[in-house]
Amino acid sequence: MTVLTFLRKKQLRSSSEDLVTDHFEPPAPLRTAVLFLVFNRPDTTAQVFEAIRKAKPPRLYVAADGPRGDREGEVERVNKVREIATAVDWPCEVKTLFRDENLGCKAAVSGAITWFFEHEEQGIILEDDCVPNKDFFPYCEWALNEFRDVPEVWHINGNNFGAATALYGGNSISFCSLGQVWGWATWANRWKNAQMNPFYLSERVDELFKNWSLTKKARIIKKRHLLALKSGLDTWDFQWQVSILNAGGLAVSASSNLISNLGDGPDATHTKFDKDRIRLPTQPFSGFSYAQIVSNPALTKWYEKKMGMRSTKRVIQILISDGAKKAKLFAKLQIQKVLFGGFFPVVVASTGRSGSTMLANAVAASLIKTKFHAFPTSLHDYIKRFSIAYLDRITDIDQFAAPILKTHDLFRKEFSDKAKFIFVYGDPLESAQSVEQMKKKRGSIWVEEHIYHLVGNGTPHDIFTEDVLNYECQMRLWGEAKGAFLIHYDDIWNKNTQLSRFLGFDVELPKKRARSLKGEPLSYNKALFDRLKKMAQHKVGD
Repeated sequence: MTVLTFLRKKQLRSSSEDLVTDHFEPPAPLRTAVLFLVFNRPDTTAQVFEAIRKAKPPRLYVAADGPRGDREGEVERVNKVREIATAVDWPCEVKTLFRDENLGCKAAVSGAITWFFEHEEQGIILEDDCVPNKDFFPYCEWALNEFRDVPEVWHINGNNFGAATALYGGNSISFCSLGQVWGWATWANRWKNAQMNPFYLSERVDELFKNWSLTKKARIIKKRHLLALKSGLDTWDFQWQVSILNAGGLAVSASSNLISNLGDGPDATHTKFDKDRIRLPTQPFSGFSYAQIVSNPALTKWYEKKMGMRSTKRVIQILISDGAKKAKLFAKLQIQKVLFGGFFPVVVASTGRSGSTMLANAVAASLIKTKFHAFPTSLHDYIKRFSIAYLDRITDIDQFAAPILKTHDLFRKEFSDKAKFIFVYGDPLESAQSVEQMKKKRGSIWVEEHIYHLVGNGTPHDIFTEDVLNYECQMRLWGEAKGAFLIHYDDIWNKNTQLSRFLGFDVELPKKRARSLKGEPLSYNKALFDRLKKMAQHKVGD
């Protein structure tokens, strides 16, 4: 950090009246690496690549998702794009990440950015439909260097949707609370602190969103974006934006629009109909000045508007929907309290895909048969609807009134007196294969939710290479759970008497069915799964 930069930052933190002003002299040549995200559009790719070629970055990273098998001619277009994006004719180190299979927008882009920052501490990112003004590159490089050691700055916007210069209060740059990704830059340490799994990202949102530096409407709509992500929306930028908001982070914004988005073609994914936001003209960026490093409310409102977060109609729809859901959950809770009040709950946990659903259903049906034996059997199925609830985290156990709570959470020693705990486990490789099968049926978002429930860490694409299902930690912590009933799936029927004695009522199990045979996957981390399997065998021996 230069002495001048240090003094600026010291001044910025001491007074809101201080103003940093300097003549902007773009460094020559560009020293910062660029990540170019491409797919299947040769025409726009060529336009963006030409801008990159003129900027002459010293290192160019090109990432491309794989072609979709059901799209005629896509293989040829993808190959053409890759050829265009790597036609470097200046001194430059080129690295490529070309996918063979199609991962989709979310996994392909977020994975590419992670790959980029495994090699670079900071960098500039462009997609294949975002044509930059020539000043975009030196502006990003200056901002990356200027704010590298300012932790509250997370993101550098290249696009400002043609914002009026008056929003910048006489300065050429300001700060807002929303990161916009049509040409942007950031640092590896910020990206590594982002959370791409929407279920983890939502964990504390009810607490954190009240402090987001957005208007109330925008907070409600942005929070709703998390629900869309949890329902399988195939994108990555919402997660990045919410990560910034959760951290109280800021985005740098230039008073000049430095990006023109061309994403209105027939192959556009998200911008096909954004007629008021695309193909905006760009302007040169000739100097910089900025005041205090805080969110500019007027500028943030502009980004809110252009990013679709100012709709009163949408907010009303969300509030009505949320109110109806809360009323339904409240009514269900009251019925559960009447039916099962005073019952000491049973928590059925597992390593995932190990028979816990079958066992939870059997325990619930057996409990109802015992507790409501005087009721007509025709009512038992109706009562069962209120007998099982899913528990994301054992720490939330007091919020539930259902007698049977199913979870994949880790054992929490401090909650050991809150319930009777049953832990079911199976072969770790079979669990991973079963999850892979479910991914084909329900998509990657189901796997991400499963990973969250297991308190795991990783992506759906790491199932066979890493312990993303958290098997080792699950086995270790549940193995230390004094008083819990631990059982391997294959042993459930053999130990039904012990299980019934543990619960205090007879458990009637369904007839055991042979599980589908699974051969070894073509490629997997054998050393890892062999070690995990030994852990399971050790527990069986106990």
